Amino acid sequence: MQARIHVITLAVDDLDRALAFYRDGLGFDTEGVVATEFVDDKTGAAGAIVMFNLDGGLILAVYPRSELAKDASIPLTPAKSGEFSIGHLVDSKEEVDALLAQAEAAGATLTDQAHDRPWGIYSGYFRDPDTAHGISDAFRDAELLTRALLRGGERSLTDYHAVRDAVTERLFHTSDELAGARWDEARVGALLREASDGMRDGVRVIESFDAEVDQAGASNSEAAHKRSIGAPISRFAIRIDSRSGL
Repeated sequence: MQARIHVITLAVDDLDRALAFYRDGLGFDTEGVVATEFVDDKTGAAGAIVMFNLDGGLILAVYPRSELAKDASIPLTPAKSGEFSIGHLVDSKEEVDALLAQAEAAGATLTDQAHDRPWGIYSGYFRDPDTAHGISDAFRDAELLTRALLRGGERSLTDYHAVRDAVTERLFHTSDELAGARWDEARVGALLREASDGMRDGVRVIESFDAEVDQAGASNSEAAHKRSIGAPISRFAIRIDSRSGL
């Protein structure tokens, strides 16, 4: 297998909304929804998909979540944010700010305002409109893992997994129960309180970043940060980085 990636496919809940965001909001080139006439006889997956032609030959595709699950022959599970981010490099802080403003105007949610990171980049995050809630799980988990990598040692990674699981599992299971309508009037109030508590836990973790001064070597920090954002799933945050701080 050659070390190349040609297509990145994002699972979305609303294909038309995703098309409008990336084409009309961000200006990505596309022919629109294609392959509407196809259905896979074996898996039952519909063919309707949107593909954006990016610079350098990479294709970004958006495909309904339900159809991607059928196509891959995997269970359709509740959407879970925070598994990966997509980075876009520009040449200045001004371009970072301008692109974040453009994304927000197109309907994205800014999850983290652009600012200087201790490893030498100026960056911010936004979520596309298909993302469910506003806390930047991708940013949070990338920060946690970066700190673990910079500290080094097996214990640091163990601590990272413990913190990550502690702030995601309760909210994930609660959201799953709510989305699956496995509740009655007596239960729904408790579920909503659990969801609120789970999101509050995530906010506390993010707030703790400002209090932690990371003294690890700056020369290795950029590479460690880039390694920390590569696990693929469906929900994502887009990180806009400036090269000027590197």
